[in-house]
Amino acid sequence: MREPYKYDQGYTPRIDNNGVHRGWGWFVVPDWNITIAAPPKVGSSALKQFFHMNEMDDVRMVKRYDVNPNADIYFVVRHPHDRFASLWKSKCRDKANILDKRVHGMTPDELMAHIEAGNKDVHWTPQTTLLGDFNATLIPLEQLGDWFRDRNYGELGMFNKTDGVMPLSEELHVKICNFYAEDFLLYARALKLTS
Repeated sequence: MREPYKYDQGYTPRIDNNGVHRGWGWFVVPDWNITIAAPPKVGSSALKQFFHMNEMDDVRMVKRYDVNPNADIYFVVRHPHDRFASLWKSKCRDKANILDKRVHGMTPDELMAHIEAGNKDVHWTPQTTLLGDFNATLIPLEQLGDWFRDRNYGELGMFNKTDGVMPLSEELHVKICNFYAEDFLLYARALKLTS
């Protein structure tokens, strides 16, 4: 088993010369005969770490338009409030690496205004946009570890976890609900499918 790695987030799916998966994309896992994706702040780092630690060097990361639509496709979904809070804690409060460094030090309200202004980044792109029109099996993030165990893939650890609480005003709550309205429906669908 390999040593855990730390990596700087990139923004296009690729594997660097150290075998590290960087960026965001869909994982094609030949040994399991599946394709699985977890957007940023939805367990993508845990998947990358798992594949790295278990020396699964045949796993490829591809862009959405390179996914075989006839494959067994899985997509991890997170509650939109939790995803936004994790985004804010990681990229604004803790100033973790991100392409748009203007978000470093922003309050949650400033981050939402930045997003609403049309600034683009995969870390806050709606999950429904990243999923597109794939007919994927949805997995709620909080059930991903159990899903791994149930399929005998192994133990999926937490990686890149953000701690603490994000201040949430009623106005910010409404803005998150409006901007991520389709993601709330997607998350509800994921929960319904697994209950």
